[in-house]
Amino acid sequence: MKRIVLFVEGEGEAEAAPHLVSRIVTELNGWDSVIVDPSPFRVGHLSKLTRADYAEWRRKLLAALKRRDVGGILVLLDGDAETINGRPFCARDCAIELSARASEIGAGVSFSTACVFACQEFESWFIGAAAGFDSLPDNRRLTLPASMPANPELAPRDAKGWLRKTVSGGYRPTRDQLVFARALNLKLLRQQKMRSFMRFENAIQELIDACRTGVHRVSPS
Repeated sequence: MKRIVLFVEGEGEAEAAPHLVSRIVTELNGWDSVIVDPSPFRVGHLSKLTRADYAEWRRKLLAALKRRDVGGILVLLDGDAETINGRPFCARDCAIELSARASEIGAGVSFSTACVFACQEFESWFIGAAAGFDSLPDNRRLTLPASMPANPELAPRDAKGWLRKTVSGGYRPTRDQLVFARALNLKLLRQQKMRSFMRFENAIQELIDACRTGVHRVSPS
């Protein structure tokens, strides 16, 4: 059994992401090959990883590899940056660059990496499946507007703000990301064909396959 270690931005994702990944691993029948590390690395905004020629990215990777039986690193960050290192942000280009830098310290040979950006935010996926949240486990409810966002990966830019206005009692990432991850209707979300979530599920499948076969990879490459 190989370990998948998660890299996420903040405290809320550190609680929610392992649960969401575990739900997907269950649906992909991946537990014969992987375990999901329950303690993600909180790495902050992408800009922190890329400064000083990606020094923090390398440092975090080396720290993660000190954990036992690491087979894969799954990176999940918000895709809401305007610029990175003076260039317009592109999720695909940034993910490829992170993969290339990871290859310099053994990714693709001794372990696998998969880099994913949720567009615009992790909460954008919650908006995509908002119609499936009849109520939350703590009995709070969502009051949906008459006109729902047509494509949450493009707008609203402030997904957290949208949820604050929609959820009774408001929305706080540190309190609510795990609540939403538990209540998220994956079937409904898949029907929205949100490209970043499709990429997220595909990345998990790639890591399962790599751990199962022992053929490591970097994704995207």
